[in-house]
Amino acid sequence: GRCHGDMTPWNFFSREQRITLIDWEDSSASAPSRTDEVCFYLAPQTRRLRKDPRGVALSLAGHFGTKSSRDESFEVAFALAYLCH
Repeated sequence: GRCHGDMTPWNFFSREQRITLIDWEDSSASAPSRTDEVCFYLAPQTRRLRKDPRGVALSLAGHFGTKSSRDESFEVAFALAYLCH
């Protein structure tokens, strides 16, 4: 499927019981599978990321890593690398 590439809470709008996702200029058909999920998790933590990157990394690892297999951990790391482009 297609990855949005900038899936943040502020790119969602609700109107008449419909949810719309806007801002597709960063979308890609070749992005890692968990890119949107990782982006959505990190987006509200942008300010904290600048002040406490280690804390955010630990939070990310706790959220995605508690029951993750090695393949799932790789997908999250791959998504992070992609988001840094």
